Amino acid sequence: MASQQVHFIHHLATAKVDLSLDQSPKEVAIIPKDSEVTYLSVEVITPANGTAKLDLGYGGDKENLANDIDITTAGVKTANIALTPNKNEIITASIASGKPTQGVYKVRVGYFVASQRPFEI
Repeated sequence: MASQQVHFIHHLATAKVDLSLDQSPKEVAIIPKDSEVTYLSVEVITPANGTAKLDLGYGGDKENLANDIDITTAGVKTANIALTPNKNEIITASIASGKPTQGVYKVRVGYFVASQRPFEI
């Protein structure tokens, strides 16, 4: 009989940002200590006006998760990441270039909390 440890509680943090209302940088997710972040996406719902790029980061670094994401065209941009913070972290979204006054995007961060259960086959 084989067994393994399985992470079974998955969380999804989301934040919708309207560039006409919200300031940059914008706090988009709080990630708990010792969680396992595995997924990050930016969905551009309404494209930003002009030329605009977005950075995502945490811990004082504005672009350590993703940088120069084009938010002037609609669609979903994804990044598979591996992050296990040793303290609670806040993920921020910052306009990297351009000064858009219009546009809407949504950030999604998928992570597992620090819990495991044995699973036997």
